[in-house]
Amino acid sequence: MTRRPTIAVAIHDGFYGCGTGAGYANYGFLETLVSLVPEEVRLVVLPLLLDQHSPEHHPDWHRRASAVLRRAEILPVDNGTGGRDRWGGLPHFERLVTSTAEQLHGLRASSEPLLVLAFDAPFLGLGNTLPSAVLRDLVLIPRSSALIHAPLDRPRVAWERTGLLAAVAGGARIGAISGFMADHLHEAYGIPRETMLSLPDGLTPADWSRLDSPVLAPVDSGTAEPEFVFAMGRAEPYKGFDDLLDAWQILLRTEHALPHLVVAATSESSAPTRYQETLLHKARALGPAVRLLTRFTPGVTDLLRQRRLVATVVPSHAEPFGRVPMEAFAAGAGPVITTTSQGLAGQVIEEKIGFTSRAGSPRSLAAAIRRALGLRRDQRFALRHRARQLALRNYDHTAAIRTFLSGTAPWLPLPNPDDRLRWLGTTAPSLSQGSPVPSVPPVKVPIGLQAPHWTTIHPERRVLVVAHHVTALLRLLDVLPVFDSDTRIQLVFSWNGSDPFSHGLHQYLDHLGVIVIPWSQAIDTDFDLVIAANHGGLTEITAPLVILPHGVGYTKQSPGNRKPETGNRKPETGNRKPETGNRKPETGNRTVFGLSPEWLLYDGRPIASSLVLAHDTELERLEALTPAAAGTAVVAGDPAYDRMVRSKHLREQYREALGVAPDQTLVTISTTWWQRSLMGSWPSLFREVLGCLDRDRYRVAALVHPNIWHGHGPWQVHTWLADCVRAGMLLPAPVEGWQATLLASDLVIGDHGATTAYGACLDVPVLLAAFPDGDVAPGSVGEVLGARAPRLNRQEPLRAQIERALERYRPGALDAVAALVTSCPGESAGRLRTLFYRHMRLAEPAGGPIVPVVPMDAVAALEPPGHRSDLVLCRRLADTGGYDVRRFPADVAVDRSDAAEFAGSILVVHEDHPDENLRRRAAVVLSRSAADGDGLAEVLRRHPQATLAAAEHRPGSLVATRSGHLLEVTIAEAAVAAAVVFERLLERGDLLPLPGEVTVTLGGAVLRVRLSSAGRAEPGT
Repeated sequence: MTRRPTIAVAIHDGFYGCGTGAGYANYGFLETLVSLVPEEVRLVVLPLLLDQHSPEHHPDWHRRASAVLRRAEILPVDNGTGGRDRWGGLPHFERLVTSTAEQLHGLRASSEPLLVLAFDAPFLGLGNTLPSAVLRDLVLIPRSSALIHAPLDRPRVAWERTGLLAAVAGGARIGAISGFMADHLHEAYGIPRETMLSLPDGLTPADWSRLDSPVLAPVDSGTAEPEFVFAMGRAEPYKGFDDLLDAWQILLRTEHALPHLVVAATSESSAPTRYQETLLHKARALGPAVRLLTRFTPGVTDLLRQRRLVATVVPSHAEPFGRVPMEAFAAGAGPVITTTSQGLAGQVIEEKIGFTSRAGSPRSLAAAIRRALGLRRDQRFALRHRARQLALRNYDHTAAIRTFLSGTAPWLPLPNPDDRLRWLGTTAPSLSQGSPVPSVPPVKVPIGLQAPHWTTIHPERRVLVVAHHVTALLRLLDVLPVFDSDTRIQLVFSWNGSDPFSHGLHQYLDHLGVIVIPWSQAIDTDFDLVIAANHGGLTEITAPLVILPHGVGYTKQSPGNRKPETGNRKPETGNRKPETGNRKPETGNRTVFGLSPEWLLYDGRPIASSLVLAHDTELERLEALTPAAAGTAVVAGDPAYDRMVRSKHLREQYREALGVAPDQTLVTISTTWWQRSLMGSWPSLFREVLGCLDRDRYRVAALVHPNIWHGHGPWQVHTWLADCVRAGMLLPAPVEGWQATLLASDLVIGDHGATTAYGACLDVPVLLAAFPDGDVAPGSVGEVLGARAPRLNRQEPLRAQIERALERYRPGALDAVAALVTSCPGESAGRLRTLFYRHMRLAEPAGGPIVPVVPMDAVAALEPPGHRSDLVLCRRLADTGGYDVRRFPADVAVDRSDAAEFAGSILVVHEDHPDENLRRRAAVVLSRSAADGDGLAEVLRRHPQATLAAAEHRPGSLVATRSGHLLEVTIAEAAVAAAVVFERLLERGDLLPLPGEVTVTLGGAVLRVRLSSAGRAEPGT
């Protein structure tokens, strides 16, 4: 029998119908599981059977669940009620466990490996029934317990405890849906914490999609016009609905005007239950503005999305995990008022995202509702924003399930994560509690209530600069010189923690010497202007907000909501022309980063007061994608491009600062970030390029995106590229050095990132080593670059492709790329200054805007490697009798097995080189410390495998042989001098007689070199 990897999920509610919050959670788990588990893994669902005539059977829900689970095997399990009752009593739980065990026994025989997940209390007795072979594959996930909801049912409590402990003893694990449940299972049932796994409840992408969109037509609730307060849940006494109605009666005595109250205390029966009859009696006594809904339908939750909803109340006495608060946060149905009972405790932070009360106290609940209803409209709006951000960060169910599966089923191949940046990019920043934004005291000077007591200059306007990450900060620094010499303006900086690439930001801000204020102070301070170069976490800004791009326009598709690419799709090649016309620049479920609604709108309104675009064509793309934001667009050019054009006359000075000789060719490798970037998809390219190029003719530089530097850490980047740097690669830090390096370059090898595009705009030849066409936004600069620039072929020698690109490039070949970078070259600073001062309602300074050149010291600090190793090719030239010398880095481990030209090469290594293997194999050892023949003889004794030792000896070099010859060679490059001596030894077997003078071709230079005897060195042994 063929055994397949299998995941089996047993659920008590959520397949045939949904009458509980647990049912919603189970359905969400299954929906997410289907999206994560690959097709080759068998998925089996074991739902508790419900007959179609049962009042708990919901046909619409069942059809939806069946559609989601169409690839799964459905094996219903029976609790002995004939599918009529989902609960029953303890005997029905026992029958359910027996039926489930029988199904799992059959699955075990055909599954390897197997993971079994059983959700909710009716399955907790499986530990008493399953054999050890299946228990080891089992995770029990109780969403509640008898001690929470039926503490007087002692037989059931004992049955649960015995089953849980037996399961753990047999090797099963227990899943905890919340911190409260983990504590409860440990303290009340004795479950060891080391056997527990975290599987917190949360919201799926489908939940977010459902809760994000407001309902325009009201559900039948009597709330078509008036504002209302809402509560929902199962009609059970522990839900506290009678407390809510009593609290409303207290409010009616003291408040002159109250909104309507809608209470959805629902069941699945057609007639009201006894508890519902009690609630109906109370509701009628409170008047027509109070309405009780008793029949459950899946549409009840749509009330959370009604625009007239002003507060949501969760009055429960017992709640392992509050699903209603979580959904209310996501739907903007705040403020949320909850009790502090069990799992509800901690879900609401008082007065920050909602209000709390004591469980079972109508008076305390009434006071909390009164505080919530007393909020001003703007306060309620801000509270909803904060609550939604908390939900985004804390209730990511997909991430939670991914982490859970990684731990429980390491054999399961999971697709790349969907980071859902589109959500975080349009939400308010998170609270300081549990947030990456540090909770620090406010700055008192130069802003704040007491600032006038301490400041020397009293500015007329205050500007906030929001630096999301280093990349955004660099773009902002290209722009901020427009405020040059204007003492009327005070700038302060902040960051909101919405971006994951925060490393290095604080150090760079400190280096700049700017005032940095905490985000909590930034959103509570009145500014005249806010400037940002990213979209995340800006919805709480109330001042005029200007958002700039932090790259070469808007060229990339959003990483969020991306399905992994499959199949053997061939890359697009050739001179493909970019598509033009009125085609909507969006494909499938991919959206354009920075131009799509999820980045630009919040509650249907533009987040930015002004959205800066570089080119008129971007305005056309914006109008097609997000017409609601088109009115905020300002075409103001590209300040980074203007600054580089302003600095082009300094090209030779930048080359000199980088250590690039006039006759050398500078090849720059440029990589953006993420897995399909150059570095992500071809990380060995750096060393392959270095390994194939003569280092006297070429220099190689690498421009690595700041998100790589600060996503992995500078130490890690230097560690990954350490051999390349030893081989001579220039590695500028991710600040202004990238601009100077581009200006100094002769060729750029890159990908779809902005730096590569800027290289093309500067009329530098470009080779594309990585270009994921699907990640590039249609109609953008990136698409044109991909269509015009040639692509590297991994199967062809790199040097030939590099040389061909340099030879065939004709100036202006990439003008089509440059033409899309800016509609107003040279005008960006002026247009942006006008925009900023207009928002501040302030006259512009009399002088023109400042556009500083890229400073020289941005690259001057790069130091050459101290201890080199080279493969040196030294060939005797038959026509002249001289020598042609070429040097290739030996530090980089590249395959030269098929390169015939390296046959007979000489390995020359400095004795201080860190690679012991290279030192041990070296034919020539270089020394910095040896000053004479004795010193070189000592070097040879330390390295018995070497034939020669050499050292610089101004104005030339000293070379010592193992036979005791000591030669003085009039060339400062000791490696070249030793190579010539070594080649002469190979030719003649002896050095004598010396030729006197020879010619040496090195790089592009022809040198006349004299060899003379400098005496004898003590022979090496």
